[in-house]
Amino acid sequence: MGETGEDFPLVSGEKREDFPLVSGETREDFPLLSGETREDFPLVSEETGGNETPPLARGAGGVPSEEKRYIRSRRGETFDIAECLTLTEIFDLQLSKCRLVALSACETALTDATDITDEYIGLTSGFFYAGATSVLSTLWAVNDVSTAILMIKFYELLGSESRPAVSVALRESQLWLRDLSVGDLLKWVAASELLSSAHKEKIQNRYRRGFKQDYQPYQSPMYWAPFCAVGQ
Repeated sequence: MGETGEDFPLVSGEKREDFPLVSGETREDFPLLSGETREDFPLVSEETGGNETPPLARGAGGVPSEEKRYIRSRRGETFDIAECLTLTEIFDLQLSKCRLVALSACETALTDATDITDEYIGLTSGFFYAGATSVLSTLWAVNDVSTAILMIKFYELLGSESRPAVSVALRESQLWLRDLSVGDLLKWVAASELLSSAHKEKIQNRYRRGFKQDYQPYQSPMYWAPFCAVGQ
């Protein structure tokens, strides 16, 4: 390409590991600064004969070092990157017979939860590339209880005799959750066949006392609006 490391000087706050090497680049394109070592810059693509897993699959910088191998959730839970399903692995799946992939965890529709970006490669596009017909995902952090209620209602509608499209079932579930009163929620929980006894008890204990029967606990868009369905 004719470019060298000097063509891209670092600015305040940037680090060399933010810029992993790609096809055609060499070590000489990125001279080391004081305190840096070669181990900070793992080789990829042509530099290793194409056998190295690309940064997309393992995070910026290629193969994570021992101290970078783990990621922490907002709840403080620690996950081993080596045991996580990566985007590269999703691209390799064969899901041509999969009607729906449901990603109801937090921010699964985002490509970068930390910054505004025009990047379009993420979980949704990865599952579509693998052959999924529809993908359900979320645009922001979701509430555990309301999400469980909405998703169970969603699956109830999908499994009903009318067999609605994924987008239709999601919309009906969202409107149902938005308008759901405490009284109707408790009746639905008691009759639900998909809720475990432990979860039924948890929801019933939460709303049985201290709430008026006509109160709508999930009326705010925060609870029902982050879910989106893309596909057929």
